[in-house]
Amino acid sequence: VFNFFSELGIPVGRKVNQEILVPKWLLRASMQEKAEFLAALFGADCMATSQSNKWGGDFNCIRLSFNKAQQLRTEGLKYAQQIKRLLSDLGIKVSQIKEREGNIRVDKTVSIKLVITLAKSVENTITFLKKVGYRYCIEKEITGNQWLYYLKARQNVLNERRKLRIKTLQLREKKGWVKHRIAKKLGITDWQVGGWIYYNQGTSLPWSFPH
Repeated sequence: VFNFFSELGIPVGRKVNQEILVPKWLLRASMQEKAEFLAALFGADCMATSQSNKWGGDFNCIRLSFNKAQQLRTEGLKYAQQIKRLLSDLGIKVSQIKEREGNIRVDKTVSIKLVITLAKSVENTITFLKKVGYRYCIEKEITGNQWLYYLKARQNVLNERRKLRIKTLQLREKKGWVKHRIAKKLGITDWQVGGWIYYNQGTSLPWSFPH
């Protein structure tokens, strides 16, 4: 097994103290192979998708971080850009790659921490969890799937409400219906219709949806 993965470019030894790059063959590989590589990487070196302290339905940014010896800063940044490229190939956006202070290791190596942050949007997070997610860590896999199902359900509800808003504006513009008639026709509240036709409000989740 070791010989097999060595030929594919697996790093041997402490990753902090050596140059590590994504193998050239993987950059040219299929979308499925790229996704599997990233899933294993995020499963090992990324925190599980987590709930924000702001409100229940909000989530924290997904971040992947790794340490690199200061003298290998350039190589570390190149590796981070390669990971960004793999994510981009799968339609996943990275908002930033940031350098932070690392630590002094037992062997006296001074390191830096490189952090790759995925763009925080529902669409981008769904794409990541659907196409990549986490491998080889059951807890992260379960948590990731729970967030995927929740966010997809949330998007479905929002999409349906956007359709209702469009129908509301059409009934108002083309037929001149008042809000009470529109609300009764579409099965929604008067105040929601009023917000759309009088104040040009956007769509949001109903209070009944779990936040």
